Amino acid sequence: GELSHDRGSRRFLWGPGYLAARKVRMLHASMRFMLQHKARFSDRANRPPPHTLSERVVMEAAAGRPDWPTGQLGVPVNQEDLAYTLLTFAYVIPVGLDHWGAGLSAKQKDGFLHLWKVVGHVMGLREDLLPDDWDEARFLYESIQGSECGDSSRVPSTAVPSGEAVPHDSEPGVVLTEAVMRFLEDYLPRTLGLNALIGAGLIRDQMGPELAGQLLPQKDFRRASSLASRLVMAGFRGFARCYFLLYREIAERIPLVSRLMENVFERAADELVNSWRDAYSRRPFYIPNTYNEWVRVPGADDAYLARLKDWRERVFVGVVQSLLTFFVALLSFLLWLVCLVLHPVWAGGFGWVSLGTFLATVFLSEVHLPRVYRARPKVPAAPAQPDVVNLTPCRGRRADGSRDHAESSANAGLVEVAAGLGVQRGDG
Repeated sequence: GELSHDRGSRRFLWGPGYLAARKVRMLHASMRFMLQHKARFSDRANRPPPHTLSERVVMEAAAGRPDWPTGQLGVPVNQEDLAYTLLTFAYVIPVGLDHWGAGLSAKQKDGFLHLWKVVGHVMGLREDLLPDDWDEARFLYESIQGSECGDSSRVPSTAVPSGEAVPHDSEPGVVLTEAVMRFLEDYLPRTLGLNALIGAGLIRDQMGPELAGQLLPQKDFRRASSLASRLVMAGFRGFARCYFLLYREIAERIPLVSRLMENVFERAADELVNSWRDAYSRRPFYIPNTYNEWVRVPGADDAYLARLKDWRERVFVGVVQSLLTFFVALLSFLLWLVCLVLHPVWAGGFGWVSLGTFLATVFLSEVHLPRVYRARPKVPAAPAQPDVVNLTPCRGRRADGSRDHAESSANAGLVEVAAGLGVQRGDG
């Protein structure tokens, strides 16, 4: 609608989503500048590596990278890159939901796509890269993906037990995917190595063997391609489809029941997101002085991070328990209805099972999980001489108060970043 000065419009213009999109646009501009002006940040690039494996892998790869070949690859973080990334939200998420049996209606897909079109506009994408409908989104996504992936047949392959191939075509993609897998493993149970199995299996199941083979480390791709892994993922997919079918046909018709599980997932998601903020300092938004600044809260040592990881696993297990008991309650309720018509003698048993498992779901969601949330580890008080690396930016001054000329130059460059937000030369 037209912009006005009423409270609702101001909330829309300056709400968290709008501000987040503008911040991400600024981050894109800063990354684009850093990649094309590496020398201006080289004096700040020799920091000690971060603590965790995923941080270390990414930062070591970034520190050793060559200058960006603009003539060969074009401007980094360009309009095509931004459009493809936007479509991984606007298009890929609904496609993934369809894959797991939680498909959206055509109207919901159009609304979701339009939401991300608005986000893309705020982030500076050209209008011709913002699709108007689902078919346009699919065409644009597949076109960009085809041009970026190229012909995987030109890449040497390695045979795996399943008879498929591992066409490693993207070393940076492998590094970043491995970091994502380590991130996923923080949430998944370590019993029988399920955390590693499920992470790689999900990537292969969602992306398909060809793309997953270009992104997963070879050992993880072999594991994900094994018969055991594919059977596990098929079981998860079958369970998910049955659950969403029962949810649509039964739970959604009873608002009080459907809201119960919605609260479980919403609260768990909020708690997990907040737990990732605990180990890092919270400060107003600013553009980093270099591409490897990591600001760790003093006292957030390895022992604390291990406790936090254990807590995340407890949250995951609690949510899965709630989901399983709720599924049994829905299935038993359906069987109770069927037996009332076809075999009334059996109806009583299924009725009691449905009631019992529903009460168990209520206990898990309203009593057990809140206890787990309250038990989230707190960052311990920092020791007098913390043994963690202090990566707090010095803001252009040394300890003696003198000006750090290298960082002053970097900050001056970031002024150019802000000036370049006008989407010059199609950079985004």
